[in-house]
Amino acid sequence: MPVQPAKEKDPQMAFDFTSHPCKEVTARQLNMDQRDEHGINQDLKTHFLDIFAEPDPQYHSVACVWTISYRVFEVTRIYCYKILTLIFGLPIALIAGFIFALFSFLRIWITQPLLTLLRMVLSQVLGIWPICLLYIVRPFFYSVGAVFSTFRIHRTDGPIVREIWEKENV
Repeated sequence: MPVQPAKEKDPQMAFDFTSHPCKEVTARQLNMDQRDEHGINQDLKTHFLDIFAEPDPQYHSVACVWTISYRVFEVTRIYCYKILTLIFGLPIALIAGFIFALFSFLRIWITQPLLTLLRMVLSQVLGIWPICLLYIVRPFFYSVGAVFSTFRIHRTDGPIVREIWEKENV
């Protein structure tokens, strides 16, 4: 019996962290200076001078209040952000990663096949639909219209209104 050579492992099929997709993620060097490379948070302006402004000299506060307010605001903003990211950053990243993986899974394995199936079914229905309208729906509504065309509603205490095609019987 001939010996078959061992098959090479497909790195895409491996479920380990040394495979190519995981190496891309773990070995990628992040830009630590510019962390918003795509500019998705351009509208997030949280600096003191982007939020607070005293327009006229008559509205200017005492100089020490303005400068101390600036320093307190900026230090609080910076360090509270760092503390919040330290506490909640990893759990939120874990949850967000799970949610995006879930939505990707649902899109790939459920939504897209269902949409393809729906397209296939609807293409069949589009061939039958005009026939159903012509031979089932239209005669039904013509019949219902004919039945209700003979109905007349009037008040018993009011004058009798005759249609123009009715003969007047005196």
